[in-house]
Amino acid sequence: MLGATTTADADIDDQAQGVSITASDDHGVEDSDHAEFTVSLDTGDVAEQAYVVSYSITGSASNGTDYATIADTVTIPQGASSASITITVLDDGVADCSETVTLTLTGADDCLVLGATTTADADIDDQAQGVSITASDDHGVEDSDHAEFTVSLDTGDVAEQAYVVSYSITGSASNGTDYATDRGHGDDSAGCFERVDYDHGAG
Repeated sequence: MLGATTTADADIDDQAQGVSITASDDHGVEDSDHAEFTVSLDTGDVAEQAYVVSYSITGSASNGTDYATIADTVTIPQGASSASITITVLDDGVADCSETVTLTLTGADDCLVLGATTTADADIDDQAQGVSITASDDHGVEDSDHAEFTVSLDTGDVAEQAYVVSYSITGSASNGTDYATDRGHGDDSAGCFERVDYDHGAG
């Protein structure tokens, strides 16, 4: 006959499931190319259920300004082993060279633990910023009217910081004699524009 105890249970645990993050596309450019992060199970197994993974968002680029707003969680769907976080780069109207986006995993659902790689970075570059010169007032008269040149960003963006542009000075008029002394200024202090030398002349 059956005894007093006819049923017993045992638990089977999955191997430790770490979750990590990588920058699957670590470079984005305003208005032309997006960056992307991938959050994945370290074992490569597929998820039996949906798992929510949380992360912090840091870096010099601003969430919602330099790129479309992203949440601070991502879900690995049931039947998948990873999930993507797309950084949709925006044109913020500011000439600001390169900025960074840093995502750091902070937690995960259920049986997941933080894995081998918990932080990843991506760079966001400004669109190519040309700088040009025009004669905004191309005619001067001795002792009565001045001429003027304007150096400007081709995109019309505003400068995030001061940028120094150099130029050469030529022409038949003599600097310091026919007009008050002008000088070609130093090079681009930020290093994010192509250096261009301009002929700053007066006829």
